[in-house]
Amino acid sequence: MNQTFKDFEVIMVDDGSTDDSFMICQEYVARDNRFKLFHQENKGLAGAQETLV
Repeated sequence: MNQTFKDFEVIMVDDGSTDDSFMICQEYVARDNRFKLFHQENKGLAGAQETLV
């Protein structure tokens, strides 16, 4: 969030994490519109990458 370069987008994929990372990511999304969050059930690495396509 503190980058001097402002023209970027952060894409985060939560694939069923069992810790508090989803809530932490939601806080970033609420504070900065450059942060995007996708949530899905755990599909492994390949499934998380497919979300971005």
